[in-house]
Amino acid sequence: MKRIFLVIVAVAAVCQAFAAHTVQAVFNWADPQSLHPAFNAPTAENRYGEYISKVTFTADGVSLLIDDDAVKEGSQKARFLYGYNTRTVEMRAYPGSDIIIDAPENMTVARVQFEGAKADADYLTSYDEASTWSGQEWTPSAPAAQAKFYVTTTINCTRIVVVCTEDAGVDAVEADEEAGTEAWFTLQGVRLEKTPSAPGVYVRLKGSKVCKMIVH
Repeated sequence: MKRIFLVIVAVAAVCQAFAAHTVQAVFNWADPQSLHPAFNAPTAENRYGEYISKVTFTADGVSLLIDDDAVKEGSQKARFLYGYNTRTVEMRAYPGSDIIIDAPENMTVARVQFEGAKADADYLTSYDEASTWSGQEWTPSAPAAQAKFYVTTTINCTRIVVVCTEDAGVDAVEADEEAGTEAWFTLQGVRLEKTPSAPGVYVRLKGSKVCKMIVH
């Protein structure tokens, strides 16, 4: 006969394990061909690459746009550039440009990592005045579907990594608790259609109690 051993765990700890889904989007400016849409890369022989002003780039549902309508000088529109000092391809945006990042539907921007020779709080100002910087990593002051930055000094950026999270899972758990129904999840937060029969460790939600269950 199948035996089930019950281990009570803290509700908050277990909910955190499966409540939030995470997306990590990478915009690799050093490899323009990897972007969506793709661009040709400049070279050491042809240093100045294509302009990318007002182009919407997408990665894993995250969109990124460089709006430089406020930049009047045509030669200072956002573009690709081969950096002589770094010996790699970079994205260059000039003062007055906005970098606008939108999370996928029902998600919020959790943090943004800028990489490059000139791509941190000395070169970028967040429209979220209460947000924080740690080196080249930016964290919002509160969950928001959009992150927006103003370029104060010309930036040379090789990569932008955007991490987004959603809280829909928390809402689902709270609804189940209120209804007093039983729900089963894997340790990775995947909800099962029925009570598991295969041996393993699972999470069971019943009423207001969250328990870790070991099925033999």
